Amino acid sequence: MSARFADKSVLVTGAGSGIGRATARLFASEGARVLAVDLHNGVDETASGHGGIVAMRGDAGSEADVAAMILAAIAQHGGIDIVAANAGISGGSGGLFELGEADWAALLRVNLTGPFLAIKHGAQAMLAAARAGAIICTASIAGLRAGAGSPAYSASKTMIQDFFLNPDIDKHDLTSIRRLHGGGAAMPAAVAQRLLNVGITYVEGYGLTETAAATHMNPGDRPKKQCLGIPIYGVDSRIIDPITLQELPAGEIGEIVMHGPQVFLGYWRKPEDTAQVFMQLDGKRFFRSGDLGKTDDDGYFFLVDRLKRMINASGFKVWPTEVESQMYQHPAIEEACIVGTRDAHRGETVKAVIVLKADFRGKIGAQAIIDWARQNMAAYKAPRIVEFVDALPKSGSGKIMWRELQEKENALNAGENALPPPLAS
Repeated sequence: MSARFADKSVLVTGAGSGIGRATARLFASEGARVLAVDLHNGVDETASGHGGIVAMRGDAGSEADVAAMILAAIAQHGGIDIVAANAGISGGSGGLFELGEADWAALLRVNLTGPFLAIKHGAQAMLAAARAGAIICTASIAGLRAGAGSPAYSASKTMIQDFFLNPDIDKHDLTSIRRLHGGGAAMPAAVAQRLLNVGITYVEGYGLTETAAATHMNPGDRPKKQCLGIPIYGVDSRIIDPITLQELPAGEIGEIVMHGPQVFLGYWRKPEDTAQVFMQLDGKRFFRSGDLGKTDDDGYFFLVDRLKRMINASGFKVWPTEVESQMYQHPAIEEACIVGTRDAHRGETVKAVIVLKADFRGKIGAQAIIDWARQNMAAYKAPRIVEFVDALPKSGSGKIMWRELQEKENALNAGENALPPPLAS
């Protein structure tokens, strides 16, 4: 029997079945002292016949239960060295768990994967463990066999950026993380390069709420950068002209459509909306994603932008996602969102809403960003207006809510063009 974890105390959540049970038993087989937690009585079976496992009923999403878990771990083992979080870390309702600045600092200080796992259900256990100085990991059987950390994680672009906020990241050994995969938003080349600089490959995929799961994925052995990948098994995906609905050849930009078993049937009690997002092509019912993309000669799909996001600046088409990707190359920019704003001469012009990295706040002005943009991209794409903000609005899954910023800009433009109130008589 291996004793690789003989000096470790491990808290395993979601340990009542499946990978959680297997994780708890694998840690125990390698010498760890395991506290196995789950809401269901399956956790008792997990511990049955395994002397190194103590079973406990508890909910990783309950503050009271989490406190009990921590106290139990201290009582049983004197503390927690590793939290293997298998329950409630990659789904659940309620969106991102709200963490204060001090909480994030605690997670980042002891746990390189903190931003990946700060999801509402399960985050309480992770945070409490982080405060106690534990290492937190998404445990997988393959990962445990390969090393102390899992070789692959799933993370969005926003989570990756949070990952790099750790001021001590260069002091840690990241060699156990070989690959990151995810989607939700296009990964800027500059952010992906930061990962490559520490030996981590980021592999992107693509899917929507309406498809319930991924429709495209990069092959693990042949991924392409800033690429959605190829349609997965059973999915037929094409690029069409959004006006004529005719299929387009490789290299031409059009709307991404897909047909497959995971595509939803329609919007609940909204037949008109449903009719607008489906079309017939070659005898199949295709879902219109509203995303613009293109394919290459190998059949890989690349995202350009949302169909409704295009900015028309003096007749030139500006795709905000492309501009955002380039803006991330600026050393002072932590996050950026591009919106269109009214311009008397150009009709529309490009505005950048930017969050600066902490070290640059108050040290760089809007004009410096504008000048840099003009030197690094086509003149019609470069932002003419820059607004600095403390944070960008984000959805529960961490996506930047560009619509909210665009609507705010539209409302501002409408207010500026409103007639002044009449003078009092």
